[in-house]
Amino acid sequence: MTVESSLRQNLLTALGTCDFLHELTGWDMRRKLEYTLMMGVWNRTRSESAVQKFIAFFPRESRPESAWIHENPTVLNTNVFDDSVSLDEDFQFADHFFQIADPDFPNANQDLLHAIHDQIDTLFDPGRTDLDSSDASMSNLSAKQFAEVSQAPAGNKEDQREDESATGKKETKSSPDDSSLSSSALQEDLRQLDALTGLEEAKNEIHTLCDLLQISRLRQSRGLKSAPAARHLIFSGNPGTGKTTTARIVARIYKDLGFLSRGTFVECTRGDLVGEYIGSTAMKTKKVIDKAIGGVLFIDEAYALARSSERDFGHEAIEVLLREMENHRDDLVVIAAGYPAEMDRFLDSNPGLRSRFTTCIHFEDFLPDQLFSIFEHMARALDYTLSPAAAKKAGAYFQQLTRPAPKGFANARDVRTMLEKAISRQAVRLVRNPDLLQLSSKELQTLESEDLPF
Repeated sequence: MTVESSLRQNLLTALGTCDFLHELTGWDMRRKLEYTLMMGVWNRTRSESAVQKFIAFFPRESRPESAWIHENPTVLNTNVFDDSVSLDEDFQFADHFFQIADPDFPNANQDLLHAIHDQIDTLFDPGRTDLDSSDASMSNLSAKQFAEVSQAPAGNKEDQREDESATGKKETKSSPDDSSLSSSALQEDLRQLDALTGLEEAKNEIHTLCDLLQISRLRQSRGLKSAPAARHLIFSGNPGTGKTTTARIVARIYKDLGFLSRGTFVECTRGDLVGEYIGSTAMKTKKVIDKAIGGVLFIDEAYALARSSERDFGHEAIEVLLREMENHRDDLVVIAAGYPAEMDRFLDSNPGLRSRFTTCIHFEDFLPDQLFSIFEHMARALDYTLSPAAAKKAGAYFQQLTRPAPKGFANARDVRTMLEKAISRQAVRLVRNPDLLQLSSKELQTLESEDLPF
């Protein structure tokens, strides 16, 4: 079976999982799956034809409604509906539901989602010559404009793509020149960074890093020597503080500046790198790193690689990582993320880590007003609004919640869970209405104070 056929079949199966989760939680999983994957293709390729090609892989009767992005342009510039981590957690939940009845039930839904990501990596690699490279000039599109082009006909570009394939063009890291320093893609990615809720300290650090990289690039273009810039980064902070979202933007910024050839983003954890027997760890780690070359490798909870036992294979993964970081120092960026104290211990676990990771960017917990703003953004993204009473109750709750925040509070992730519960409670309340079919759109959209799970 070809990669194309497998992707079609896997998307069909994933839509079935989404329908199952929707019945359990009331969460619009189809839209989340469509949006996350579609925006993933767009962010990888910045190509109108690539997005059109991806949409065509969905069953004809279940293709994504791009107009939804058109109606919700703020979603693209927030860090609350982002990442595949939340989507992965949903598919993990589906497996756990079945494992309650059958402990031997495999992680089939998680494996399915990983297979879809791998197939997208293969089919929509920015270096492929069958993608319309002329779309790079469109990389400053807003979410509204993105929806418009993803609905528009792709046009008759087959001859052009065939010519490009025949010439064997392949994207390579751009040579030093001044043009990348003022590109529309760079300005758009910086705007997306600035649009993230909160994270002022982290955003300032990344702007400073960007300034240093721009000057380094400019000096190179003029034939001047430049001091080595800090490429690899530590992102420290509690869960749900936007580390993954920010890392995705950083990958694109490095690509915009010409420091990475592809700007791809590969996310992994200990389980993706560490094997179960001698010799398997090196192979697994090398395989993941190879996928990330030309882009950013994001290691979440990286401290889990540095367990105290000398027999643990995590230390081998670190050794391979350090070697490959050196071998591909001109076209690979590694961002390691985790809790602040644990990341400090991670850096101490191997003498080579601190010399590679010289810049640590801390992500503060969100403030009460920011949590409320995230809650509102998430609700709006799914066509829900808060009644005045609900807004007042939510605002008061977040003020109280952060004084101090309970142990284990996961910031935006917990806010998402709260919204899921509120939507479920609203559904229970509305379905008891004897005139269910006569409910207005406003009633279906409004979350009342009694719907909030706090």
